[in-house]
Amino acid sequence: MKPIHYLVAFITLNHAAMAAARVAVPLYAIHLQASPTVVGILVGLFAIVPTLASVPIGRLVDRIGTQSPLITFLLLMMGGMVIPFFAGDFVLPLYLVALLVGGGYFALFIVNTALGGFYGDPQERSSNFAQISLGYATANGLGPLMAGIAIDHAGFRLTFLLLAIPPLVTLVIYMMGSLPQRGPVGAHHRAATAKRSVMELLQNKSLRPIFMISIYFMLFWDIFLVMTPIFGAELAISASVIGIIIGTYSAASFLVRVCIAPLSRRYTPMQLLLMSQALGAVGMLAFGLSSTETLLIIFAFVMGMGQGMGGPMVTTALYDASPEERISEAIGLRMSVGMACQAILPLFAGVAASATGVAPLFWVTAFILFFGVWQYRGQWYVDLRACNEAGMTEDKE
Repeated sequence: MKPIHYLVAFITLNHAAMAAARVAVPLYAIHLQASPTVVGILVGLFAIVPTLASVPIGRLVDRIGTQSPLITFLLLMMGGMVIPFFAGDFVLPLYLVALLVGGGYFALFIVNTALGGFYGDPQERSSNFAQISLGYATANGLGPLMAGIAIDHAGFRLTFLLLAIPPLVTLVIYMMGSLPQRGPVGAHHRAATAKRSVMELLQNKSLRPIFMISIYFMLFWDIFLVMTPIFGAELAISASVIGIIIGTYSAASFLVRVCIAPLSRRYTPMQLLLMSQALGAVGMLAFGLSSTETLLIIFAFVMGMGQGMGGPMVTTALYDASPEERISEAIGLRMSVGMACQAILPLFAGVAASATGVAPLFWVTAFILFFGVWQYRGQWYVDLRACNEAGMTEDKE
């Protein structure tokens, strides 16, 4: 097996454990009769560390390499998982669980992404990140299922102890030497990077379009996920059909990633990003104009294809465009922005939908996506990897 295959297994196991914990923590809090406010705070704490600390963590990974952070963040996850087993039936320890598991996992995400682009030749990055995204998709379904079955059969405290097993298994994978590590950047790069602000990454003419397109995709995903159940209710569609619509979106997102490797040999990451965003915009507009179950399912599939293609391509393009000595920092910046968007966008969407209804919100989102495609249409002819290798990025001018 290649290192990328071990990395996919590593990611799948850890992401499944985190996804399970995000289900188990609020369920345990409800079981302990915590208020809805407390439950909301607990869920939010999973994202607070990556929102605030992703950029410093990324800089740390660039400066010292991936090996020590990988072990540290794995141990943080494992430590957070076992707390409820030893702490007893109290809500207070769950705050620490959310902080440690969320912070440890999302810091580990930065390490995983850095390794995903490190393995193999640059031409293999698109395929690598497509395989990794399949691991995430698999874990998203596996994690909550694991949590539910374990809680029903073993109780909450033992469930958390069991959830420490996947990180432990991945630690064994690492100890077997199956995950070659990326070393620290050179001393001259460390000295230069220490004097540079994160704003330089946002102002970098190669990275700025990627960050913006990434925000467009977050908007796309959040609007669909939050508003589709409300839209279905407005159209008097049953809950089971709404579930089918959302499931169709997820299935399309999963299936299209199988095709990423051949597509990436024909098109650059930026071309695939623009195509996927255009596909999402068409699907979003048609979805908002539809009123029958069949059409909603069809256009959910179209949107899912756009989202599924765009996810790994954003990561590939970000890796290709980033200065070598600041790759993990750029990944951390994207995560920080993403977490902030996921906290803010659903709130604004809910307020807007209350004022105008859901369908206009889909139309406006489609228009924003179309605008993004038009805004960055010139990127169709840009090969970020070639620019970076030739020293043509703004950081190197």
